[in-house]
Amino acid sequence: MKIGDVYLNGTVFYTIDYGENWEEEPDGDMTFKTYGIDNSPPATPIIEGPSSGKPGTSYTYTFITGLDPDGDDVSYYIEWGDNTSSGWTGFIPSGPPGYSESHSWTLKGTYTIRCKVKDEFGAESDWAELTVKIPRDKSINNIILRFYEKYQLLYELLQLIFDQFGF
Repeated sequence: MKIGDVYLNGTVFYTIDYGENWEEEPDGDMTFKTYGIDNSPPATPIIEGPSSGKPGTSYTYTFITGLDPDGDDVSYYIEWGDNTSSGWTGFIPSGPPGYSESHSWTLKGTYTIRCKVKDEFGAESDWAELTVKIPRDKSINNIILRFYEKYQLLYELLQLIFDQFGF
């Protein structure tokens, strides 16, 4: 809620000295702060997007929550399952169309995308999850990547040798 909104469950106060002394205002028609406002968390979001793909290819996912029970704007937090996250997005209206973001995974594996939503007052939803499988890319272009996956220590040793001799 913002200044000027009606607060049904709160007590309205006013001040004329910038917060030094607060007095009760029966009409609620002045600068005010409130206490005791009920705030329900947003619904758990739904994650839409592919559940499999190729390493190095970017895929777009859409994260949708139902309308916030209090009509608040919401922010999304996304974890991609590869130790990266989106951080909290800016606040947008709840409900469709939701929020979309693209991501790619560089290595084969099974990743769990997790997303939660919070409203403007900090109430958070439960986590939603989607599992994404990125199988090994069989193309010739990824021979070095496959070598690295299989022989990581040898690969790092070869890098040190090449660096030492200026290759």
